[in-house]
Amino acid sequence: SDSIKQISEQGYFPERKINQQIDDYIKEHYAEKLTLEEMAKFFQYEYSYFSKMFRKLKGVTFRKYLNNFRLEKAEKLIRTSSLKCSEIAFEVGYQM
Repeated sequence: SDSIKQISEQGYFPERKINQQIDDYIKEHYAEKLTLEEMAKFFQYEYSYFSKMFRKLKGVTFRKYLNNFRLEKAEKLIRTSSLKCSEIAFEVGYQM
């Protein structure tokens, strides 16, 4: 078990590594005008390959994944802040 953990930490499972990197990137940029094209360029992949890989890793399309992520953030803000709905929408990346 320790050897598996060590192997995964060293990056021998590239799908796990890119999956975590995608999560980190989305967490950092979800409030911006984020596109799959931008992410593919950032990770230095051809667009169509990255699109297929994203769907394979996440089980949904990029747009659906991003919208779900933004909705979860919006739901949290609705419960924990006094911001107006329009302000929350802007905060989580929905441009008016």
